[in-house]
Order: sequence, then structure tokens, then C-alpha cells
Amino acid sequence: MSSSALVSVLVRSMDRPTLARALAAVAAQTYPNIEAVVVAACGPGHLPLAESIGPVPVRLIVPETRLLRSHAANTCMENARGEWLVFLDDDDAMAPTHVQTLVDAVLAPPAVRVAHTRATLFDAEGRESGVFGGPRVPWLHFECGFFQPGAALFARSLLDDGVRFDPEFDILEDMDFWIQCARHTGFRFVEAATSYYYAESGTSGAGLGSNADQTRTSAALARLRRKWAQDVAATERSYDYLAHYGRDLLARGQSESALTYLVRAVQARPGQVDALNMYGVALLRTGAAQQAFDVFSEGLRLIPNQPQLLMNLDLARSALARS
Repeated sequence: MSSSALVSVLVRSMDRPTLARALAAVAAQTYPNIEAVVVAACGPGHLPLAESIGPVPVRLIVPETRLLRSHAANTCMENARGEWLVFLDDDDAMAPTHVQTLVDAVLAPPAVRVAHTRATLFDAEGRESGVFGGPRVPWLHFECGFFQPGAALFARSLLDDGVRFDPEFDILEDMDFWIQCARHTGFRFVEAATSYYYAESGTSGAGLGSNADQTRTSAALARLRRKWAQDVAATERSYDYLAHYGRDLLARGQSESALTYLVRAVQARPGQVDALNMYGVALLRTGAAQQAFDVFSEGLRLIPNQPQLLMNLDLARSALARS
């Protein structure tokens, strides 16, 4: 990618009043080579748009009928001319530096074809209410996602690899899309909140507040996990997944539940002292002092005089003495 490659901003429009805000955000981008591709997801009744807004050319694609979310996204991509693509729903926006930040990220070595930032959240009154997103965590592909769709820039070349939005998904279609992308490229996270996500607007049910439909979201998530069942199973056998949830349950005082994850984490990576230490703590908290003592001793065999293990070994020794 060159530093001046064309970037297509892809807008799925329901012709809402907020479209003007979204397009104004595109026009305000500091990156100099952008086009806006607006697909009238609402169908042929969409109002016409100017051919440009500020320095940015605008193309409005009007289908013969209303389009579902996945079909609208695919239509956006198929009509894009840019080497790099970024989505922007008509009820969201972006900081002026958003596209430039992402372009800088994909230009950095090693080469990747997806870069993403955090998103600033806005409530129903338009006030900042938090931040969403973070580095890629493989199992979050199948649970809740790890960034807002408009927070990512991706290479058009991924379409040549067969990546498309699956029409079987009426919501969470972006999660399925990024799972496909991950089979072809790495992801680069940028520690900045340059996407603006109005999560309480819209009617998909996949947002927050009045735009949160737990029943609909749960059904879509179950469909996603069925589609990628083999990938889900492989991810949930990984050490990182098992250690993460074991640690989380341990921190919340749910030691019995933590054991089910931590024993598998130790089996997945027997020489990992961090896993041994957490496993020993869970054993100790559930009354298995002798087992905990043995586990801490094994950890100290691997890393002699490790302070946390020495402290926990003393706790296990005291528990054994009391019993």
C-alpha cells in the first residue's frame, strides 16, 4: 500500500437524518484520498445526495429493493474503488484522524490487511459514555466481538480471497466477516478511540440501551458458533482461553468453577508456572491442601525461589498443619 492509496468509506444508509453527520465526518478526514460509497439499504425511496461533500466524492448506489444488512455490506464492497475499505453506518461518525490513523497502521511492518482502533461510545443524548474495543483476542470472535465495525480498515484484496458478508446473518454479520478475515491475515490494533459509535441508535438489537435485543443477539450468536463450531472448539482448547477464564473465575471467588478451566490449562501447557500457581490457589481454596502443596512445589522446581509460589506454598503448608 502506498501512503496515498484510495480509501473507500462504505455507508449502509437507511436515509436517516444522521446520514448528514456521517458524511460530514468523512469530509472532515485529514487523509487526502477518500471516496464515500453510499448504498441505499432502505431501497429506491432514498433521497438523492450531492456528488461530493467537501473534497470527498460521493456515489449513491440505489438498489431496486430494500437490502438486508449483509446484502447492503456486500453491495458497498462490490462498488468500492479503493484499495482499502472502512465501514461507517449512517448513524455513526469518526474522528477527523480516523482514516489516517488506520492507514499509518497498515503501512507499518509486518504487513497486515486489517487494522482497528477503539470506538468512543455515545449515549442516546449524544454524550460520550465510554470506550469499546481492544486488541484481537481469538475467542472473542465467537463471544462478543472485540471492536466496532467502523473501527477497522481492511484491504479490498480480502474480497479476492472470497471474504464476504454471510446473508444468513441479519445481525452480528460483522463478527462472521472478521472471522473470515482472520483466516487470511493478521490484525493490528491501534491504541486510539477514533471511531464514534452511537450504540443506542438504530434498530438492529445489537447495540446498547433501547437498541439491545438480547433474545435476537443470543440467537445470532448461537448461529455464529454453530457455523464455526470446529474453530470454536479449537479456540476453547487453547491455553490462553483456559487460563483467561480460570483467572477470571478465581478473581471472582468461584474457585470450583475455576478448577475446571485451570486443570485443562495445566494439561495444555504443563510447564507454565503461572497456570500451576493459579491451579494451586484454586485447589487450596477448595480444601485440597495436599494437592495444592504438590502443585506449588512443582512450580518451585521449575522456577526456584519464585516469591508468589513460596508464599502460596507456606499457605498450603499451614493449611495442612491445621488439618
